[in-house]
Amino acid sequence: MSTSGAVGFRSTRSKAEHYEITLLDRIARGDQKALAEFYNHYIDDVYRFVYHQVGGHRQDAEDVTQETFIAALDSLESFRGESRLYVWLCGIAWRKASDFRRKRDRTQSRQSIADEESLEPTGARSEFRVEDVAERHSLRDQVWQTLLALPEHYRQVLILKYIEEFQVAEIALIMGKSEKAVESLLVRARNAFRAELDREAKSGG
Repeated sequence: MSTSGAVGFRSTRSKAEHYEITLLDRIARGDQKALAEFYNHYIDDVYRFVYHQVGGHRQDAEDVTQETFIAALDSLESFRGESRLYVWLCGIAWRKASDFRRKRDRTQSRQSIADEESLEPTGARSEFRVEDVAERHSLRDQVWQTLLALPEHYRQVLILKYIEEFQVAEIALIMGKSEKAVESLLVRARNAFRAELDREAKSGG
């Protein structure tokens, strides 16, 4: 059973890699349909990634996502297949979002959680229990408020690891750091997150 699972995993990975290579080759040959396919295939995931990086603002996320795709199309030839294409795109999005945050922080102070939009960029499901939604919303706000209280570099690495669910090696590529540096940063970020939660609990939130 384990052998079958491994073969299935390799097969899926191979198909994904083949799709990316074929898609990029078509784009390089000027195939406009491939260009549209590239955009449509990755837009939702890249937008979600950027949404978290800019603090949950839809318009900001849309602007940075657009800048990300423009930059990606201008530098497609630099993609060497050392990671998934999506991870490469997130590396570009990371830099664009970092530039955006620096510009924003120079002109305005950090907004409170009451001014932030949802941590999740997607809409709510049509069928739900009010109690469940209220509980999830409260927990989500608590997590987001705690993240906002952390230094920028701690907040972003925790988002990459636990919200975006990237592997350490992928985070290293996105952030332009070594895996060891990312692991060390994650340890410090988790400790800071727990300390902030304890502080909020003792102060009554």
